[in-house]
Amino acid sequence: MSVSIGDKIEDFKVLTLLGKGSFACVYRAKSVNTGLEVAIKMIDKKAMHKAGMVQRVINEVEIQCRLKHPSVLELYNYFEDSNYVYLVLEIFKLYKKLLIMISGGLKFVDEYKY
Repeated sequence: MSVSIGDKIEDFKVLTLLGKGSFACVYRAKSVNTGLEVAIKMIDKKAMHKAGMVQRVINEVEIQCRLKHPSVLELYNYFEDSNYVYLVLEIFKLYKKLLIMISGGLKFVDEYKY
């Protein structure tokens, strides 16, 4: 993936790499206009096609657009260019869940109480 810290993706300035998979990377980014911090999942189209994951990504976007639940990251927006599909996701719940898992706090079943 060819994104560096400080680069811009649409309205967002890339701050840090959060994670990397076989055909996607997730970055923490901040809106230049609003200051909102988000997670941007950048899905490589060539790798997605090669892995036969096109329909899975389409399904992920369609489902996530409709989901509104405290335990699910909200999809704020999505867009694409010739090389990537970008999913702009809320980041606060992601950080909160990671901190809970790292600290050994809530167990998976307990999450549904909140």
